[in-house]
Amino acid sequence: MLRLPPFYKHYDDRSLDCVYRALRNKDLADCVLLATKAFEQSNKWFEFEHKQKSATESLEHGVRGKEAFCKGEYQMALVKYNMALMQAPPNSEAMRLSYYGRAELLLKMRKFQACVKDVETCLALNCPDSMVLKLQEMKQVASNFTWIEQLAHQTKSNPFTEEFFKLKGARNPDIPFATSHVEVNMESGHPKVVAARDIPVGTVVAVETAFVGATDIMNHVTSCDYCHKMDLNLTPCEGCCSAMFCDKRCKEKAMQDGHNFECKIINMIIDDIKLPVRATLKMRQLCSSWDEFITASNELGVERMENSSIAEIFGSQKFALLNSHYDTHFIYGALLNRCLYLANIIHYLDVHTSFLPDNPEEKTAAIQAVSRVMMHLAVHCNPVQLQHFTELCTEARVTMHNHPNKGYFPFIGNLPNSCLPNSYVAGLRNSAALITIAPVKKGTELTFSYIGHWLEVQHQEVLMRPIKMFIHYRTVCKDCIICGGRADNVLLSSRLNDTQEQAYKKFVTYASSMGQVSECDYDSI
Repeated sequence: MLRLPPFYKHYDDRSLDCVYRALRNKDLADCVLLATKAFEQSNKWFEFEHKQKSATESLEHGVRGKEAFCKGEYQMALVKYNMALMQAPPNSEAMRLSYYGRAELLLKMRKFQACVKDVETCLALNCPDSMVLKLQEMKQVASNFTWIEQLAHQTKSNPFTEEFFKLKGARNPDIPFATSHVEVNMESGHPKVVAARDIPVGTVVAVETAFVGATDIMNHVTSCDYCHKMDLNLTPCEGCCSAMFCDKRCKEKAMQDGHNFECKIINMIIDDIKLPVRATLKMRQLCSSWDEFITASNELGVERMENSSIAEIFGSQKFALLNSHYDTHFIYGALLNRCLYLANIIHYLDVHTSFLPDNPEEKTAAIQAVSRVMMHLAVHCNPVQLQHFTELCTEARVTMHNHPNKGYFPFIGNLPNSCLPNSYVAGLRNSAALITIAPVKKGTELTFSYIGHWLEVQHQEVLMRPIKMFIHYRTVCKDCIICGGRADNVLLSSRLNDTQEQAYKKFVTYASSMGQVSECDYDSI
């Protein structure tokens, strides 16, 4: 669900008339600056208070974690212990108790290596002698069984799973994270990613790392805020109560990319706007000066794309996301909502951080540039949904995670949407693999579904696709079989050819002999 701040409802406020008039302006900064002026005059800034670490709240979460642990609700216990860690002041008694409780939980869950790691982290926090003794006993028990986990990992791993998502063969000379299966066609005046030759089904044509990523609000307690890894040994950010990291390297990279500024205002950044804020902060961090950032902000969208090389449009350069077709149709609602919200974001960046320059003239120019870039990203840059698969230990099966994260990808994010796509985006933490799911003829443009493949969800959710596309991507499909509620027709008209049927029969026969799947009626396929 789209979570809206209170002022999104103020669309009929007469003080915003000047903002409405500015929505048609070419300079995307205009509406943000006018919204800022309206907020200053009315003093109706979004109420914001930086959430401080609290030993009391941490201990309360720890108690709930222990209660869930005693009831056998281990997933809830893990969530509560992680919440306790996020609230705990650094090196406090609350932090020691949180790590101790989580280590005890991990031992019960038979996650022995993770248990040992938490015990070692806790021991480094100057624990009292009584706790040290218990931790050492816990470590000894867990250490005796770590070999079982190592053996299980080796048993489950195989060359196919280890190698499938690694690019093979020649690379595209302009896009190093894509293979030579794809090329960029400029005949229409706008770059299109097309098949350089016939591409068979199941070909990994690109593995791209997001310029920035953002975890879903339901994942931030159990996932690394930087790389999105679902880790059992997450450690909290010392400056906020909303981010955790899987290791020191991810924490350092997040700080370099701008989390040290985001950290101070993170409580007011909703999922809907997290990516534009993070991308803007990272771009500025990668610039040598404000002048470089300001200059880049003056050339956006189609204008920038026409003057950029293929590598600058689709590569990993710091300003690649500033290129766009600007072909979104229903933008004015998004422009209004985003400009009101971003005016508050920039205001609090100024009040609570040192992100903006001190010199008044430089600050004015910087605010205009930041407004321009954030608005461009929020309205015209397509976030890519990172759908992950998770292993349910208690049920010994792999399933699709319910809450996908998102990321900005200069290459994959510039591909067009299709409800009947020829490629699929597989989430790999904060990276994504682009895989063909249909034969792609030479010269055919590559497509994928912005909101996930329709076959991955229940029938009721398929009917909601048009609404989701309109809300999140401000576009609708025309004469679409899937969005038009005729998805069943696609299934009824689909048939396996002889080669596919033989391959499927061979797979089912093999899998059945291994006890992995039940027999089925081939003739019903």
